[in-house]
Amino acid sequence: DGISKNNIHNIGFCYNNEAVACLFLIEGYPCADILWLGLFLVHNKFKRKHIGSKCIKALIDSLKQTDIKCIRLSVQNNNISGLSFWQHLGFSIVAETECENFKNLTMEYVL
Repeated sequence: DGISKNNIHNIGFCYNNEAVACLFLIEGYPCADILWLGLFLVHNKFKRKHIGSKCIKALIDSLKQTDIKCIRLSVQNNNISGLSFWQHLGFSIVAETECENFKNLTMEYVL
């Protein structure tokens, strides 16, 4: 609620005309200086080749020239590869929410 469609971004990454990854972002959520990373998917063919890391590092670099102060996202504690991926990129856990069979971890990268 209250989020402008102008603040919602879907970004696709391609290599040699082949879909590599997609990224869903909400700019200014939950407050004006935060970018919420809602979804990041990398095609299986391109996983474990550092392409996902390059995409996120490019995003981080592009945000350094903006008013965004940090990136936040959520990952489940039982998603070991996802949690490891974000930690490797410098994201840290800032909150935990207990769910039925897992913990939902809010992670943050300060720019």
